Amino acid sequence: GMQSLDQVILRRSEELAGVDSRLEALQGVVREEMGYGRQGEHQGPALKSCEGVRDAVAEWLVVPSGMERAVEAVLGERVRGWFVDEPSVGKRLIRFLQQEALGRGTFIPQRPRWERATTPSWWPMIAAEPGVVGRAVELVQTDAARTAARDVLFDRVVIIRSLDQALQLWAGQEWGAPDGPILVTLDGEVVDASGIVTGGQVQSTPGLLERRREVIDLEAKRQSFVAELDQSKQQRDILFAQIQMLTQRDRQLSDALREAEMQ
Repeated sequence: GMQSLDQVILRRSEELAGVDSRLEALQGVVREEMGYGRQGEHQGPALKSCEGVRDAVAEWLVVPSGMERAVEAVLGERVRGWFVDEPSVGKRLIRFLQQEALGRGTFIPQRPRWERATTPSWWPMIAAEPGVVGRAVELVQTDAARTAARDVLFDRVVIIRSLDQALQLWAGQEWGAPDGPILVTLDGEVVDASGIVTGGQVQSTPGLLERRREVIDLEAKRQSFVAELDQSKQQRDILFAQIQMLTQRDRQLSDALREAEMQ
């Protein structure tokens, strides 16, 4: 009854508080790393405040869950890139980065010069091969205005489940650089069309996109906790009302009985 509901409400409130604090900490780190500047009283310099700057690349790409490492391996330092109105804005922003000692930055024009529109000739030959997940340009989503930018960033990239499968695929085909595919595994290893292989961990902490995924997952978890908590509170209110009604009815019956006895 009431007691067990109170316990559920208390437990869910504690879970929600835990998610909230983790989410707040992580959002701050991710936003700062993307270039929005540090939030709060020690607010740091932010790229976002500069004229001609649009969105952070990491925020604008919709990456399917589980493909964050692959996408980050493809983008490299561009994962911290920003969309800008035109390349000349990049020059001004690089000066800003140098003045503020904020490291390097990549600035991608909203409308890049890009001509490839056809499906590469090698794709139908490998689409159904073991381990092939798909072409990155079809897996990574974006808004209509920026499909060209997405296509530039992920040109020729094919996502593969494992390094063994990527190497098998490369060995069994005749393609080469510069037109063959770049095979990228879910763990972030890369086998380019010429046969160059790259892999291993750069840092021990998860990459920017993996942390952004955690933020997205935590936001979803938070929503479900809030909904569950509301539901439990509603149930408690209903139960409380029922108890009050029964108590009142009990009182009325007792009064009626007393009156009957006195007559």
